[in-house]
Amino acid sequence: MRILEKPVPIGRIFFDLSNPRHDPLTTEDQAIEYLCDKEEVWSLARDIAAIGLNPLERVALIPIKGQKDAYIMAEGNRRLCALKLLADPDRAPAKLRKGFASLAARRTFPKEFYAAVFNDGEEVRPWLERMHNQGCSTLISELG
Repeated sequence: MRILEKPVPIGRIFFDLSNPRHDPLTTEDQAIEYLCDKEEVWSLARDIAAIGLNPLERVALIPIKGQKDAYIMAEGNRRLCALKLLADPDRAPAKLRKGFASLAARRTFPKEFYAAVFNDGEEVRPWLERMHNQGCSTLISELG
């Protein structure tokens, strides 16, 4: 794992179409549809529009083999989706397009992420488990 000193443009980051949080997808448009429908991306986009990205959080990326400076998002798909739709509201599902266009007109949004880059899914897995699973149960058992 390495922490990148320079941020990565969102155009070089692609959704994890095999994210364990959903059935496998085949296109970025399907990922956008799923994230908007099931993962509250609209709420997150409104929050980003109001106060920006959380400066305490990096995203986790995995390099795409055979492509220079291109990555799969291992952690941060919702943030990526929100920023991609704020940058290009026409990619939003029809029912959210006007809302994203309205938010996008308010200000300029980040077009890049600070990131930690992992060699592969196995290397990032313990960190994702800590964030999404183990961290909560560990904290509850420590408090309880």
